Amino acid sequence: MRPSHAILTAVMALAAGCGGAESELVGTWTVDLEATSESLEKDLITRAPGDDRKAVRTSALDLVRQKIGPPLGVTLDLRGDGTCSTTAKGRGAEKPFLGTWRFDGSQVTVTREGSRPQYLDYADGELRLRVPVPDPEDPAGTRDVHVVLKRSS
Repeated sequence: MRPSHAILTAVMALAAGCGGAESELVGTWTVDLEATSESLEKDLITRAPGDDRKAVRTSALDLVRQKIGPPLGVTLDLRGDGTCSTTAKGRGAEKPFLGTWRFDGSQVTVTREGSRPQYLDYADGELRLRVPVPDPEDPAGTRDVHVVLKRSS
């Protein structure tokens, strides 16, 4: 699976899966396109040879906008009772999903019955969805890229 498909698949899986609530996490979170592209850019720049690095910023942002950006919007609503809902809007669909969430240390786990849990890291006021993608340097392995969610105002 190409990294762009893996990112979209993971974001949609987050939309498909959403206990103990931590008050600092309760609220609505949205995908931050700029922060996600910066995260992806850092990963790409380490892999891009010489002159190709100049185009990485534009490529990363374009990739993120194409796969998860407008008109597709993803929000995650974490409630104080340990339930959550995720909505993916755009591209002809609006898909709300209900589930549960829990916080353990610096990791948030969101789950919908019958779905695999999705794991997000929490640090510095951001949630980062870990998306495993194939590692081009190790065909048998994977590496994580991150989709960044920030609290909605």
